[in-house]
Amino acid sequence: MHKALVRGLRRGLAPAAVAASICLAVAACNDSTSIDPQRDRVPPTVTLSANGGQADTVISFTTVAKDNLGLKTIHVQAIGAVGFAYDTTFTSAVTDIQLPFTLFSSRSVPPGTPVIITATALDGAGNSSGVDTLRLATGNVPPPEVKIISPFSGSSAVLGKSILVTVMGKTAIKVMSLGLNTTGPVVRADSILFASPLADSITMQDTISIPITATPGTLTITPFLRDSLGQRATGPSITITVQTAAQINSVPVVNAYCTLSSGFENQCGHAKRVEVTDTVHVEADDPSGISQLGYEVRSTPGGPIDDSSTFVSNGQLTFQPHTFNMKLPYTTFPSTAYI
Repeated sequence: MHKALVRGLRRGLAPAAVAASICLAVAACNDSTSIDPQRDRVPPTVTLSANGGQADTVISFTTVAKDNLGLKTIHVQAIGAVGFAYDTTFTSAVTDIQLPFTLFSSRSVPPGTPVIITATALDGAGNSSGVDTLRLATGNVPPPEVKIISPFSGSSAVLGKSILVTVMGKTAIKVMSLGLNTTGPVVRADSILFASPLADSITMQDTISIPITATPGTLTITPFLRDSLGQRATGPSITITVQTAAQINSVPVVNAYCTLSSGFENQCGHAKRVEVTDTVHVEADDPSGISQLGYEVRSTPGGPIDDSSTFVSNGQLTFQPHTFNMKLPYTTFPSTAYI
């Protein structure tokens, strides 16, 4: 009876043992499939660079692609004043290649018309280099540049408040207008037309009011520029998260301050040299709005305040910049000041 019981137990355990071994084998296969130590995980690199010294109607650049084991494909594309697309597939092991390109634009295309070049590369394991971008322009002039200086992408704003947006634009053939477009909780288009004599670099500030009745969501702001020939160029967009006041639980953040020395370059952050009458530019943001902004100067950390000033606003702006004039009381030089 004992032997029969043992045989019965063995027969009863056998299917369970087989099932367990199958599960372990499958798990091992899954693990080896998802975590393969032999798989190439190093992505290739691709770099675009402009070639100078060309005729006014020529757009010339070089694409350099590299990979540790072998490239599979390269894709290059141009849009704007010149349209162009290039694709190649490698059938042998190529780890490093340079591809020069020369594109021709019509003489009727105005100088300064943008041409945007993009390039990507894939290796044999499917790793992607990501996109490299090169901005060129016809007529041997630098391409126009327009971007949002403040606020920072990813910032938050509250319904019923306003956002102060600073846009910078520059082009070799002069800036005729700067502007921005918004989509999301607030949809608007706004721009400033500049009078002659036009400048090749200029900034503008625009206030975007967010109605209390707007729907919370993502506000996308895109800057644009028009040059003296009427050509339009856009810059990278930023996104602002619009929320209700109840969703905000944050403290104000001082993004940057700069001490501006007369006769010297602007010194942002912890300046090494200032004069007693220099100016201090302070920028801060908070989704609920900034009501006060200021600075303090001490000769020792935690010591008495030697100079200070406060700017009071209505609290409607979520991003608030202000420039102060210092009046430092020091008469012995050099003296150490903590701003």
